[in-house]
Amino acid sequence: MKNSIFIFLIISFISCDKKKHEEFYENGNKKLMIEFNDEEMKNGRFYEYYKDGKLERAGKYFNGEVEDSVFTYYKNSKLREKGFFKNGYKNGWHTTFRENGKTLKKEEFITHNTKYLQNQKIFYLQNGEIDFSKSSFFKLNIPDTIKLGKNKLTLNYYDNTTKGDFNYLKVIIENHYSEIEVKNDTFTDGTRNPFFGVYGYKKGELLIKGTIKETILNKTIINKDSASLKITDKYKFFTKKVYVTDK
Repeated sequence: MKNSIFIFLIISFISCDKKKHEEFYENGNKKLMIEFNDEEMKNGRFYEYYKDGKLERAGKYFNGEVEDSVFTYYKNSKLREKGFFKNGYKNGWHTTFRENGKTLKKEEFITHNTKYLQNQKIFYLQNGEIDFSKSSFFKLNIPDTIKLGKNKLTLNYYDNTTKGDFNYLKVIIENHYSEIEVKNDTFTDGTRNPFFGVYGYKKGELLIKGTIKETILNKTIINKDSASLKITDKYKFFTKKVYVTDK
């Protein structure tokens, strides 16, 4: 009998040239709604609801994958999370809020060389200040306009999530010196706010591509005559569009 009721409460129908699939809770409230295209693929809006009928999640599908902005809500209808999806994966910055409306964390998600990863994370205390003990992020000090030739730039790096006896930071920049000459230049100055060089080889728009490599060394004493050394590498990636001018 329960199976019969469940089947009855799952409804698919065609309206306004879109096929919609709906499911309902046993109390009659709507559980979800998804739009489909003619090929029976998820394509269009979707809504998910709590058992009391309040909206829990809203977004869009495109050709079977979650795409565009998605919003998630608490049971009190306040925003819980917002962010952009691409090909079914989180893309760019996603923000999570506490139930009181204050920001809990921000996370950046990227795809680098076909690998999906969390690139940065920033946690916040109740007073709105950054919780550096949980955060791992960087700040680029790159103007929107750079000059032809060599440009000395900097960034600020914040990461206390991995403790080491020694932490070594490098910045690797994909520099174009001509239409065909490309080099990966490596920079380090022993600080957490390293400089790096970007070469503007011609006037116009330039996409700066960079990698931040942090090497963490941890030494473990085995006995008075020997020790072991563990080396861990962490990577972060960035891009920024700038304009190269001769002024």
